[in-house]
Amino acid sequence: MHNIQPSGTMSYHRSRRHPRHWPNADYRVTRIIWWSIVVLPLVAGWATAGDLSDFDSDMPEHRFEDLVIKPFFRETNPFLTPAAISVATANDLEAGQIQHIPDLALTTPGLAIGNNANTSVPHLYIRGVGTTNVTNGADLNIGVYLDDVYIDRGESFFFDLHDIERIEIMRGPQGTLYGRNTTGGAIRLFSRRPTPEFKAQHTLTLGSRNQLKTHGYVGGPLATDTILGHLSYAYHKRDGYTANRFTGSRLADTDYYLLKTSVLIAADEQTDIQLNLDYNHNDSAGLAYKPLVLGPILGGLIGDVTVADLEHVEPSDTFEVRHDTDSREERDVFGISGKVTHDWNDLTLESITAFRSLDFDELTDVDGTSLQLFNLAFELEQHQISQEFRLLNSDDRHVDWLIGAYIFAGASSSDARQSHTLGPGTFAGTNAADIETIAYAVFGEVDIELADRLSLTLGTRLTYEEKDFDFVRTSDDATGQIVTPGYERHDRENWSSITPRAILDYKWSQTTFMYVSVSRGFKSGAYNSFQQTSEAPVDQEHLTAYEGGFKSFWFDERLQLNIAAFFYDYTDLQVVSQEPTAGGGFQIATANAAKAEIWGIELDMTSTPLKSLTIAATAAFLSAEYTEFINSAAVDVSGNDLIRAPEWSAGLMAEYSVTCGDAGDLTIRGEYQYQGRIYFTETNESVLSQPGSYNVNARIAFETRNERTTFAVFGRNLTDEETVSVAFDFRPITGSILRSYNPPRTYGVEVSVRF
Repeated sequence: MHNIQPSGTMSYHRSRRHPRHWPNADYRVTRIIWWSIVVLPLVAGWATAGDLSDFDSDMPEHRFEDLVIKPFFRETNPFLTPAAISVATANDLEAGQIQHIPDLALTTPGLAIGNNANTSVPHLYIRGVGTTNVTNGADLNIGVYLDDVYIDRGESFFFDLHDIERIEIMRGPQGTLYGRNTTGGAIRLFSRRPTPEFKAQHTLTLGSRNQLKTHGYVGGPLATDTILGHLSYAYHKRDGYTANRFTGSRLADTDYYLLKTSVLIAADEQTDIQLNLDYNHNDSAGLAYKPLVLGPILGGLIGDVTVADLEHVEPSDTFEVRHDTDSREERDVFGISGKVTHDWNDLTLESITAFRSLDFDELTDVDGTSLQLFNLAFELEQHQISQEFRLLNSDDRHVDWLIGAYIFAGASSSDARQSHTLGPGTFAGTNAADIETIAYAVFGEVDIELADRLSLTLGTRLTYEEKDFDFVRTSDDATGQIVTPGYERHDRENWSSITPRAILDYKWSQTTFMYVSVSRGFKSGAYNSFQQTSEAPVDQEHLTAYEGGFKSFWFDERLQLNIAAFFYDYTDLQVVSQEPTAGGGFQIATANAAKAEIWGIELDMTSTPLKSLTIAATAAFLSAEYTEFINSAAVDVSGNDLIRAPEWSAGLMAEYSVTCGDAGDLTIRGEYQYQGRIYFTETNESVLSQPGSYNVNARIAFETRNERTTFAVFGRNLTDEETVSVAFDFRPITGSILRSYNPPRTYGVEVSVRF
């Protein structure tokens, strides 16, 4: 990301000690946090303030002054943003080899994503806040936005990021300005805007496993200077990295194309209209789930199949499996939106209207063996419309304010057909769920300059949401005859919440900025789209965050140092588990965990000891545990770690550029990321975890003097580490644990031409 953070990230964090629930046992850590939040800002201010009488309250002229972001819907500078935010520009994405949303997890501290780009739904977690409930009856904890449009389904997150101008990753609850389903944070993607100058770029990549990727864009004035256009495309194909020795196919491949276009119209001197359209199609082999066999399959329910039998047929190589059915997935994602911006007097009105649709189909060999035990076919159709209005003042006074209103309407239909062989015959069950959601919200925020360099931000949002749930389950045999009575459920539920925020920030000097904040977020209540028996909807989640931190520059801005801490009070977590049923089947169960507490310390540092050399590092400690929770198996897991919440994580990046005479510039970049052990279930068993792991990436690029052509070689996971992306506990059903692995080492060359 922006080249002053490890692996390209620009990170600014929040923290705040909770007044009542701070863990008393960790007194030494408490002192460290107190030192970080209170003492170090004072030292930094003393070291860098100089003569405060000469303080200029305008934006400081730091090296990244041209980086403009809009986390609070106003243009600002990352240094003066009182929030935990990481920013990636188009150059950062290219240098860091970041092609899809899941790739951001390798370069963004605090962000953990469960699967790679070939999976149907990435499991998003920020600072331990996320969910494994990815059915259409539930929502994610991390809001994903494309050009200010909220995307409701995780199956639609399959973006190629080559035409993204900027990504803003906001940590912590964003309930005030962004609303529902942002308890963990928000990931905001902004496409390239049309420009008045003609611009074009084309990139060709060739790599390992027969990789072929071509992408590019073209844009500039259309009929007149008041109408600008931009068109981009991408095509990517690569062989799968896992071999299915039973069918001879390869799994976890890549095969998709993408088209995007936008038109910017200057209707008059006060009004701009931007229209965006995107479409992508993906038709790939699905992920390979490799079983770790721990016990007899189904406890002997299918005859004489035992552990020894499976060990005989299951390949020992991590990237080889024996599936009786090749997993696959196909999706079509379409979106269209329009944003109208009108300025008059000292006010700005923004209107964002959008429609999005999704058509998704996948087939998965759930048991992961060559035996015809369990297959799952899943189909999902979804569409949504949304409308948002924002009114902001735009004068240069001591009070900035905004008010807004938002409405969202979505509908989805899913069919999940589970088929399995038990003893003498074949049995299948189909879960059909229709969900209709409508949500309304009004919000507002005001930023008041209390004194020179001291500001207070207050805001709140009121949200109302209603879901209609229709569910039908039928079971039949191999001939299609219904063998058990169907189960139906028709229900309607609504939820509402008030999510306020307060921030106090202080510009200590031109090179030191500090803030404290308290904010609240909520995630919508949910239904279980895979239920087999009557199950009430789970309640909404709430998270209250206390944060604070400071950002500073030292030694004539050659060193940037940020330290932050945070505390989360988390209630009514929505947790998913798998349970066996009579007859050898299984069901997905959902429940609310009572409480959890999350706290941590984060540090990031960037140094430019030489004009041509940038070195950056991050380190983070995270404590995230359930404080009250008895799971669906009646096991008290209080005190266990939350899912995908590594205790320690760290990153290191070094980038060196050298001029090669009149030919051009050579840039060498290396990245190292470490992530501590993460657990995939609330039970915290080692067989359902990924031990501490690391990742090494590198890129060497040569850019010609005229900046028209770039040649590069790159490699990812250079040490060829084998790391688990996701694991599922199927011991009650098949006697095994299923694991899917991240890609092995990849490498390639690319050439990019700009006009």
